[in-house]
Parts: sequence; structure tokens; C-alpha cells
Amino acid sequence: MRQPRQVAATVFFLTACSALAVGGVTNDSTTAASTKDIELRSGMVPSTLQADSPTQIVIDSIDVDHPVSAVGVDSQQAFSVPEAQLVGWYKWGSAPGMEGSTTLAAHVDFNGAPGAFFRLSEIEIGATIKVASGGTSKTYVVTKARFYGREGLPTDELFAKEGPEVLTLITCGGQFDEGTRSYSDNFVVQATPI
Repeated sequence: MRQPRQVAATVFFLTACSALAVGGVTNDSTTAASTKDIELRSGMVPSTLQADSPTQIVIDSIDVDHPVSAVGVDSQQAFSVPEAQLVGWYKWGSAPGMEGSTTLAAHVDFNGAPGAFFRLSEIEIGATIKVASGGTSKTYVVTKARFYGREGLPTDELFAKEGPEVLTLITCGGQFDEGTRSYSDNFVVQATPI
């Protein structure tokens, strides 16, 4: 049985949304939002992908077909969301087939170009999502899709490591503030395995 340990980590989607227009997550502390303790699972080696690590996500209904990269946190404890056409999997959390939330995040836009999750807010309840991992593909059906204000995200739910298996997708949304170079909200999709 894996034993959890605690680390302080800046909640990645808040930081990522603040940095979208400037080319990605930076080490500038002004882009950091609130910090939240997120449990890390021992045995999940950051430099080595495991057999159940997601490698590709396909959402036919909104023309998403992108590679998935394992990501963690940077030196500022901010989640490292990859560049425009990549989707990041929070490698310290659950993976497809495990209990809890498999959390994937991507930019809505990046340096003025559409990001991997540019059309995520168009997804409908009942849409299917396929995630490849370990040489197989797992299909999920969307059960929830909604916007959250930056301060109202249910992080315990989005990063749950216990309970029913769920796929969680996160991107930025709402109004873009030119002054702060960040979005007002996050768009979150949750899906259950078929």
C-alpha cells in the first residue's frame, strides 16, 4: 500500500492561468495564487513514467487529440503545465484505472495561439473521452462540466486519491484581464469510466 506524504504546492491551474499570456508558468512569485497541501504518493518516481501513465487524450466531439506529458511542480511549487499542444498529467496523483481523480490540465491558449484545451468549454455532458495509457485506451463519459472562480475550486475533489475513479480536465476560462495577464475562472470537466 502506498503511503502519502505532504508537500506544499501552489495550485497549478491558478498559476498556469496567470501565466498563459506570458508564455507559461514562470518563477515570478507575482503569478502564484494560494498554496494548498497536496499529498504525494511515495513510489511515484517523477523521472520515470509508469505503465499506467496517460500518454494521449482524444475528445472527438471537440477535436482534441493531444499527447499527455507527466508533470509535477517547479522550484516555486507551482504545477508545471506544458506548452500549447501538450496536456499535463499530475504525476503525483492517480492514473487511469486507479481510484481517485486522474487530473489532466492544459492551456486554453498560449502565446496568442489556441492551446490543447481551447475548445474544452464546448464539451457536453455525455461526451466521451479516450485516454491512452500503458498500451491500452480507457473511455470515460462526461458527467460534470462547469466554471469555477479562481478562489472557489474544490481542490480536494479535483485531486482526490481515494473514492471512485474519475477523470478531471482543467483549463482556464472566463474573462481575460490584460493588466494581470490572467483569466478570471477555471473550466473543469469530470468524467467517469464506461
